[in-house]
Amino acid sequence: CAEARSKMQHRSLGFDPNTTSLENVLYPNRGRNRQMNPSAVSVFNQLSAAMGQLYQDNYATADRILRQREMIRLQTEAFVRNCECFPPGTKVAIFGSSANGFGSPKSDLDMCLQIPPGQDITDSDDPTGAAKMAKLAKILEEDGMEEVDTARLTARIPVIKFNCPRPMYDSSEGEEPFMECDLS
Repeated sequence: CAEARSKMQHRSLGFDPNTTSLENVLYPNRGRNRQMNPSAVSVFNQLSAAMGQLYQDNYATADRILRQREMIRLQTEAFVRNCECFPPGTKVAIFGSSANGFGSPKSDLDMCLQIPPGQDITDSDDPTGAAKMAKLAKILEEDGMEEVDTARLTARIPVIKFNCPRPMYDSSEGEEPFMECDLS
């Protein structure tokens, strides 16, 4: 069984993973006076430093990114209010990786309209609300959003894709000047 597993791992991964327990790697000698393996400690210290640098490079700006995303959400909500196609009290909510924390600073911003209870944006002339979303897309374009894409308005759930200029944009942080956004 172990040999078959080893062959499968080597075939699919290209190597045989080391299955030695962490305790046996750190403390290779058995007995009362067990001492830590200095080379193993060095490897773990290097790994820890690399993980810390990865965090700094990719996720340390998370608070700033969260503020940017919230500012874009508020701006989008103002566009929805100005559209006058949607019932008063319509909100814009963030969902997906931006809401659950699994996104990276380079992730797009997924937003959806929250129509007040008892209200509807569909009717017999516009069964999916696509016409209202098209009017909103025009407002987005007029107010500085880039690459406004309405190709998905015919989907069961209409979606507008656009690039929003980042608030608090800092080119020295290596970030893109625009954030990709989806609004459904």
